Amino acid sequence: MVAVARTRIPAALLWLAITLATAGGCGSGAGDPGSSTPSPGEYVLRWELAPFFWTASVPDFDPGTDLHPGGSWSLAYDLELDLRAYEERYGEFTELIVAVGGEWRYDRDGAYRSASRSNAISSNLTPTGLPIEYFGGWPKVGLLHGAEGSPFEAFQVFAADTIAPLARIHQLSGELTVELPADAPEGYYQPRIYVFVRVDGEATPIHLAAFADNWNEKPYPVLPLVRVGRPATPRLPWSILAAAAQMGRTGTLPVEDRERLALAGRAGFGGELILRPGRYPVAPSFPTLFPQSAIAAVDGGLEVVPDRIPSYLDLSRGGVSCRVKLPDGSLQDLGTRRFLGEGPTGPTLDEGPFDVSFAATGRYEIELTGYVLDGHGRRFEGGGTYEVHVAHPLTFSTSCKPGNPFLVGDAYPSKVNVNPPFPAEPGSLQTPRLKGSSLS
Repeated sequence: MVAVARTRIPAALLWLAITLATAGGCGSGAGDPGSSTPSPGEYVLRWELAPFFWTASVPDFDPGTDLHPGGSWSLAYDLELDLRAYEERYGEFTELIVAVGGEWRYDRDGAYRSASRSNAISSNLTPTGLPIEYFGGWPKVGLLHGAEGSPFEAFQVFAADTIAPLARIHQLSGELTVELPADAPEGYYQPRIYVFVRVDGEATPIHLAAFADNWNEKPYPVLPLVRVGRPATPRLPWSILAAAAQMGRTGTLPVEDRERLALAGRAGFGGELILRPGRYPVAPSFPTLFPQSAIAAVDGGLEVVPDRIPSYLDLSRGGVSCRVKLPDGSLQDLGTRRFLGEGPTGPTLDEGPFDVSFAATGRYEIELTGYVLDGHGRRFEGGGTYEVHVAHPLTFSTSCKPGNPFLVGDAYPSKVNVNPPFPAEPGSLQTPRLKGSSLS
């Protein structure tokens, strides 16, 4: 952490969510070269939503640094910040603060973690397995706010006399040094760049925020993942049948992930995925990258879910294999297909999605496994065993609806409409309860 003398200048409230680009290009080609050591390069982060704009250049960023708990990590940057639209009515502040915070994205075992923000998929579950969606307001840096945050943090303070007057284009340079605690969890961390101001009268720094119409329209300000320790190969969550909306969710996750991940259900409670008989296209979807497509349509609220989360994965470098176990126990091997590039919910496949016939009713097991590489050749595995049930739909509609009042002497209408109709032997089970008695 680097600090300089403190004086006063006027303040603005602006959070800078950044679009990103990289000068170190992503590779291309087929095949599986396995993991490789990332090479350093220059990364450029941009914020282009009025009324304020900025560009941050990160030269010689090396995500392959050999970093361990108890060690240190440094990030040099050059920031051009355009505050020409600033007005004094925005308040008075004493400092401009540039910070980096690394969210713990994959743990030591390579398992995905949704960290402080949940979009479409969550690793925070109730005891019964329901996903907990969480948005705690603007992101916090523990070193500055005393709450939340991450062990992977650093900040740099610029005093007023180094950047006055405020309403102009600022050229700022510095270096952020992260001092990892000895007990920092191993895994992969996602560095994010933040800009804060310390406003006169406020207890903690706030983001240079609030003037953008919708910060959610722009990607998050992220850099490539940084490895801490010797974690296992990260496992990117893959779902399938994302177009099959059911019970407030789309698609399903593999059985292996059920104890630690769940798709968000905003319009109902999830359960087994049940399809009508037919043919369905099967291909991997990436709900952590395309969260909006992974949430079933609801009336309002979807506008706060990004349609695309930035990452440095190269969706043209990877592949997937598919096998299907039918209800009668027989196996169908549908082969292997290469990734070609980015589609609406994940990678496109060189021969299109796997065409799977779900003609028979019953339980199917789909074994879909593969990998994708990032721009530095690092491998992210995905997939597993997916359970799908196929059945004809059956609905019940009673003549008496819940909440219907009855007066003394009224008769209960026992009519039940079944759709579609089918032959059956109807019966009934009655459990009388005596008034004022626990007997039944």
